[in-house]
Amino acid sequence: MKDVTTIILAAGKGTRMKKSDGNKVVTLFHDKPLIVLAVELALSFSDQVIVVVGVHEESVRLALASYPVTYVHQSEQKGTAHATKLAIDFISNHPPKYVVVGYGDHMMFYSSTIIQQFIQKHISSSSVLSLVTAHCDNPNSLAYGRIVRTHSGQIDRIVEQKDASEDERAITEINAGLYCFDYQFLRQNIHSIKASPTSGEYYLTDMVALANQNNKCVSPFVIPFDEIGYGINSKEDLEKSLQMKK
Repeated sequence: MKDVTTIILAAGKGTRMKKSDGNKVVTLFHDKPLIVLAVELALSFSDQVIVVVGVHEESVRLALASYPVTYVHQSEQKGTAHATKLAIDFISNHPPKYVVVGYGDHMMFYSSTIIQQFIQKHISSSSVLSLVTAHCDNPNSLAYGRIVRTHSGQIDRIVEQKDASEDERAITEINAGLYCFDYQFLRQNIHSIKASPTSGEYYLTDMVALANQNNKCVSPFVIPFDEIGYGINSKEDLEKSLQMKK
């Protein structure tokens, strides 16, 4: 697709994976590193792919040695919005119309067809931000952010599980962590995100509230959970995802 840049976030420590020989995104998933699956998907619909690296950066670069990607270094892991901002600042001289943002450890379930449908819905709905969501029977076991909707069914905000109240944790609609932004809206507003009082991190999910404050359209793209799978935060997550997608 034209005018699409994809940013893949791959700078985190991945502490729960207990991986000492590289970043967790180089973990094999059916014989391919997770980050390779993410990049191959992104290249199928993007004009440019930017990978944000940090901890164990060399392992990510090695895995992607034969792929035409651009790297941005995040020296301090200050959250998803901080990582995205670094990438946005890097591409400001050659701006696309649309920016897709995803995680290097959680793009292996999507097909190129689904992502292109996602982007097309974003364009046709005149949204400044679209996001993939799904329903899960036991969201507390996954630590996903929850989709908080208004009485009319519009997305109001996303609350991270560690910041959620008891009522918010009971919400079964989860944020899958894949976004499509209008570039200009993302660039103009990402600097307004404030650090979480709980974690000190800057969450990309706060862009939903910023869009609503500016009376801009936010669109969900709801798909079945088995088309999203588990983000690979632990060896248990990896095993469950491997079983889900054989």
